[in-house]
Amino acid sequence: MPMLYTIPGRPIPWARAGYNRETACIYDRQKMERIQQKLLLEHQHGANPFYEGPLFLFMTFYMPINKSFSIRKKAEMEGTHHFCKSDIDNLQKWVMDLSSNVLFKDDCQICDLSVRKRYSNNPRTVFSLLELDNHGNENHRDENFTEEETKIITSFTNQS
Repeated sequence: MPMLYTIPGRPIPWARAGYNRETACIYDRQKMERIQQKLLLEHQHGANPFYEGPLFLFMTFYMPINKSFSIRKKAEMEGTHHFCKSDIDNLQKWVMDLSSNVLFKDDCQICDLSVRKRYSNNPRTVFSLLELDNHGNENHRDENFTEEETKIITSFTNQS
């Protein structure tokens, strides 16, 4: 069954490893965030099996609105396109890396991808995975979607 995964808080873009010149060691700048968010995804996924085969990944990144804006301006910006930093490719790479070995075996299984960035007073990352058959058609484990899942999947598929 397609599940809706939510990572609360400001979306985190993927960042390259750091390098310590004194010790000549490479280190992961995002180690703690990665551990925390992987645990959150494991909890949300529960005992469900890995997604197998080709997958369609739908993602929406709800980016924070500047706190200095007036209440009226914040209300106007809610849900509008976010076209500032962080880059959308680094945001989606972070989610795909987090999901590997938690929701699916490897991110090479992602065949189709739909990614959006929007402003929101409630920053978060929301995504869902759909299994595809080998012909690119949706292959749902269960046709009984919740109202929230149906709304999200419909909004993703209607944006094309």
